[in-house]
Amino acid sequence: MKRLIYLASPYSHESEAIKEKRFELVCEYAAGLMKQGLFVYSPIAHTHPISRYGLPGDWDFWESYDTLMISKCDEIKVLQIPGWQESKGVQAEIQLAKELNKSISYIPINNAEKYNYE
Repeated sequence: MKRLIYLASPYSHESEAIKEKRFELVCEYAAGLMKQGLFVYSPIAHTHPISRYGLPGDWDFWESYDTLMISKCDEIKVLQIPGWQESKGVQAEIQLAKELNKSISYIPINNAEKYNYE
């Protein structure tokens, strides 16, 4: 049976352009994992389009939703794109994964500059 991966990454930012770039980067990485035959859930890739219809993009709004999804996943991978250490949501996701004894791995991302990322 395949494992379900929760792909954590920062999203919230005062700049809409940075939020869009974060979305693009996580989608690219998620697609790469899926091409390998892995099952991936990314809260950013899966909800960014929905959030454009008036939903807030902060952790306070998405906490209960993401908590449920982490509980269903087998492991989390954390994309270490700029802002991940300061992200309230990413840090909360890591803490929840620890509490639920989920496997956690950290993925360094070195190509953020291709998106003119901060």
